[in-house]
Amino acid sequence: MVALFAHVVCAGATPALSPLTIRVQGLPSETATDPAAVAEQKVLTRFQEKFPGIQVQGAEGLRVQNMNTEATTMMMIAGGIAPDVIRMQFRSSDTYIQQGIVAPLDSFVAQALSEGDDIVAGIPPQLLPVLRKRGPEGTRHIFGLPTQVLVSGLYFNRELFRKAGLPPRAPRDWAELTDFARKICALGPQYRGLILPAGPSAAFHLMNFIRAADADAVIEIAPDEWRAAFNSPGAVEAYMYYYQLVEAERIAYRPGRHPSPEEMRSVGMLFRYVGDSVQSDPELWGFGAVPKGPRGSGGSEINSAILGLFAGIEDPARRQAAWNYIRFVTSEEANRIRVETLVDLGQAALLSPVVLRKFGFHEQLVMTQPDLEEQIAAATRDGKPEPYGKNCNLINLEMTYPLDQILLSRTIREAWSKGDMENVRREVQSTLDRAVERTNERMIGYVDPEKMNFRRQVTAWVVSAMALAFLGVGIFFIRTFSGSGASSPVASRSLIPWLCLLPAAALVFVWEYIPLLRGAQIAFLDYRIFLPSVFTGLDNFADVLFNAGFWRSILITAYFASLKLTFGFAAPILLAYMLHLIPRHKIFYRTLYYLPAVISGTAVYFLWGALFDGEGILNQMLRLMGFEAQRAWTQDPALAMLACVIPGIWATTGPGCLIYLAALKTIPEEQFEAAEIDGAGFWRKTVNVVFPGLKPLIIINFVGAVAAALQTSSNILIMTGGGPNGGTEVAALLIFFEAFTRLNFGTATAMSWIIGSMMLGFTVLQLKRLSRMEFKTAK
Repeated sequence: MVALFAHVVCAGATPALSPLTIRVQGLPSETATDPAAVAEQKVLTRFQEKFPGIQVQGAEGLRVQNMNTEATTMMMIAGGIAPDVIRMQFRSSDTYIQQGIVAPLDSFVAQALSEGDDIVAGIPPQLLPVLRKRGPEGTRHIFGLPTQVLVSGLYFNRELFRKAGLPPRAPRDWAELTDFARKICALGPQYRGLILPAGPSAAFHLMNFIRAADADAVIEIAPDEWRAAFNSPGAVEAYMYYYQLVEAERIAYRPGRHPSPEEMRSVGMLFRYVGDSVQSDPELWGFGAVPKGPRGSGGSEINSAILGLFAGIEDPARRQAAWNYIRFVTSEEANRIRVETLVDLGQAALLSPVVLRKFGFHEQLVMTQPDLEEQIAAATRDGKPEPYGKNCNLINLEMTYPLDQILLSRTIREAWSKGDMENVRREVQSTLDRAVERTNERMIGYVDPEKMNFRRQVTAWVVSAMALAFLGVGIFFIRTFSGSGASSPVASRSLIPWLCLLPAAALVFVWEYIPLLRGAQIAFLDYRIFLPSVFTGLDNFADVLFNAGFWRSILITAYFASLKLTFGFAAPILLAYMLHLIPRHKIFYRTLYYLPAVISGTAVYFLWGALFDGEGILNQMLRLMGFEAQRAWTQDPALAMLACVIPGIWATTGPGCLIYLAALKTIPEEQFEAAEIDGAGFWRKTVNVVFPGLKPLIIINFVGAVAAALQTSSNILIMTGGGPNGGTEVAALLIFFEAFTRLNFGTATAMSWIIGSMMLGFTVLQLKRLSRMEFKTAK
């Protein structure tokens, strides 16, 4: 290194400047070989040829099943690894804008216009309200540019349509959709008329029916003032039609996971997007517009990813580089490269005839579906943008709650079976009315002013009581551990013990008490990551105290903890006792039960998720025994929580039993021999010898198990995402969603403080027990 430096200096050369690196969301993997990824890689190569001083690096955060991409981006930003180019959805765009996460592009767009490039001119008019929005300061700006424009439609399985004697086209309306799905299901029990995926965002596909019924999820009642509207008469019809397909006739299937390619061959129809290319094999799948609703309206949705500029970029050169990337990858030149690459790779049949004609590939038009251009045009003509109002990244989740309630309602099932459609409609309307009120409050943040004043008065008393409770625990702690009842310290004036404690005390202060103090401040703020936070007083606590979902999550947490402690806490003790008693092959059995611990915790839950699926092994076994097992366990309200508990018990029982096994070894054999001489049997020896020997360890582990059970959320996020109908949304998961999905950091922190105050009684019991413990050195 020194020699190289000397050589450069002596030669009088100037070292080459390193390229400027920008971090971009949504880049294809460098190892991906599918045609679409190859086309994107060619676009990226061309960009770097035009801008050799810019190096593009992928920026991807942690992705978890059942967690939306917006939460992933927010965690990247909060963790200080924000991408320079942010990939937004329509539904999340307003959240990014109002939080000051993305920067206006007006100056860059004006610069392009001065260069003769009217970027906005080629954008479909339905997208302009999404891109040009009012910023946090009240002025409208362009905050992003769209990539490939997509429109939703209905794909149909050509092969199954031939088998069922159906015409080679998509159904035109709801009546035909129902008829076609029935005929597909009539081919055999393994065939599915229509796929409507389940999960926390199941309402994403419901939107096709809502739009076709002349309704919408949210409406703009005034400029930039939004209200939930999925309780309108049209929306009620859409929910009822969804119920008919899924529950009443069971001609639509709701899998808990994406079906494999082989399973997809048994599927008749599914909703998907089409853009510059179709998203399914054109040899097997045809495309049609979303079937029209009762009033003749189409339900197609127009969507696109939006590339925005991260507002936290301080370096002007990096900001310009990020804009250069956005401008190029959304340009006609980049689109031409994508189309040419796909044609060269023999993928012309996958391309939309619109782009083939646009870029001069007229000969390849014969390879596309004959009426595809007409179907895309019809879908686009009737299409509306994905909901893009305030906090609309949550709209699918909020609409899924009532959807699950309706699908699982016994009242609706009985009324439908009797043909009492009026009662069905009344129940659906009532469910949606409650859900809309909840959505307006939780998602949009609208509460009647008089109601809010009452909440503030009640909250003032509750918060005062919480403060007194924390103060009382603090006084109790000081009296307990500094009074005469505490054990006396070792008689020494040496500084060495204090110096040894200092690093640990410093770490605890930095990572525990500073965040605690910071959290106390955030609980009283409308906290924003980039923009100035606003003091809200007790409003965050009022929102929590009068949030029925929060109190429901507390009850769900108690239920989850009871299941986990009932089965999970006792299982390692019983297993250790059995391993202690078996006379032979102890090493083999210990190894066998410990093996699940070597598997990654996340992998464990994904494996069990496949077992619990609607077509999983467990349901197949139940069907063989004569049971009607239609739903995945994670979608059944009676089994979903159990499905979240079982994998954790299976994975942790083996490692947990080792601790108790070691403790059993410390019980003197003389005690067992004395018990046998006294005539004690198995149960008396267990009660009088084994349990007393394990009691201290059981008590210590029980305290930790209770704390762990009350804080667990990752396994539930993976298994159910809090569903069905919020039935597994424990408090810790609700806090996570509130912070990283709704970006209500103040409300999430207030939830934590309220739960902490509810745990004070348990804390006092812990402190009392700790104060009575004595630790002695061995002699």
